[in-house]
Amino acid sequence: MTILRHGRSRADDENVHEGRYDSPLNAEGQAQARALARY
Repeated sequence: MTILRHGRSRADDENVHEGRYDSPLNAEGQAQARALARY
């Protein structure tokens, strides 16, 4: 079984609970998404 989590976002950096708010991925989160796509 594989479990995936969203990449690091601006809300993670600001220590904000997102709930229904879609915070954009930061540079680290974008790199995580690219790495997962290659995987």
